Amino acid sequence: MSEAEFTNETVELSTAQKKSRRARNLAVAFCLIAFILILFFGTMAKMSSVMEASGA
Repeated sequence: MSEAEFTNETVELSTAQKKSRRARNLAVAFCLIAFILILFFGTMAKMSSVMEASGA
């Protein structure tokens, strides 16, 4: 197997590709925040129901 050679070439993204990347990153960030909030509020709901059942 031959080793890959390092070249100092870079790829410049077009404006459309940059916009697409930003939109995708925002969508991933929104989904991650939504998932975290669902877990947080689900945990709080379970904890409150346990606290009420124990009489605390």
